[in-house]
Amino acid sequence: MIIFNDCVPYNISVGDEIKPYGIITKITPLYIVFGDKKFKHKTVSEKMVGVCYEKSPDIKIDWRNEVEVDDYYEKFQKWSAVIRMGDIGKCELFQVKNNKIFHKGEYYLPYYSDYTSDSKKKYLKDCNIFGYCAKIFNSFWGLQKGKITVNLFYIEEIIDDEVISYNEKKLNNKRTLSTLEYMKSLDFNRLTSYDLNLIKQDYVLLFDKTIFPYTYKNVKFDIGDWNRISVKHRNREGYINMDNSYYGSRPFGIDYGLIVECLTYFTNECRYVSRVEDKKIKFDTSILDLIAEEVIKKWDLAIENNASLYHSW
Repeated sequence: MIIFNDCVPYNISVGDEIKPYGIITKITPLYIVFGDKKFKHKTVSEKMVGVCYEKSPDIKIDWRNEVEVDDYYEKFQKWSAVIRMGDIGKCELFQVKNNKIFHKGEYYLPYYSDYTSDSKKKYLKDCNIFGYCAKIFNSFWGLQKGKITVNLFYIEEIIDDEVISYNEKKLNNKRTLSTLEYMKSLDFNRLTSYDLNLIKQDYVLLFDKTIFPYTYKNVKFDIGDWNRISVKHRNREGYINMDNSYYGSRPFGIDYGLIVECLTYFTNECRYVSRVEDKKIKFDTSILDLIAEEVIKKWDLAIENNASLYHSW
């Protein structure tokens, strides 16, 4: 219950909602104003049926007690606390149940504030998230003394069930399949560093070697030295190499996507590197055709540039 003194109400401020009156727009020594209506403190105190603070109040609760945590969450509209870079922890996979995460014996509530793009209170359906839990001071100023700490969780990504099932299948394949069959089973758009290293070392094994030598529009491919595929066009040479895109930290360490590129021996100008992005990659003649198209377009330009520079001497 809110205690109202003779002059000012205790523990309420502009922006708080007092039921059934509405949101407070002004407080004077005699009145509490709700938009275009005002009431004496005593009147409000006698007839109020509840209060919802604008910002999370400094009320100590037992974060191990689910009922207390739920009751506290209903008492306010927005967090006073603000998560900053110093509060960020290691992202992990968590299960959200009844709008909370239970982690290391305590409950954590979803984070939002005035200082994010979406400051509305969140009520999440049961799901799995990739994010982190944090204990921070219940204040805009993180080091403000006298403030209680609150348990919050931050969502980097809500994880689909398909991602979880894909990872389970992938782990089972790793246990039961040969290294080559495991490589063939991978989604090249969703790779861990372990997967990426396997492909970089032995990508030639993913091709049917009977297709070599292979020629497309005068671009010739063959099994070359150092366990890689050679590329020849207009008396110039290069080789197929595996590179990768980096998505940032993702669930289960699936941080990378594969890129197939053709590096050249005759120029170091990176704009003449021919690349095919991950979603188009199949280890058959289709990827060789795509690489050949890029080689013709970019190597021809490099060759002509080099020739014009030579004649200018």
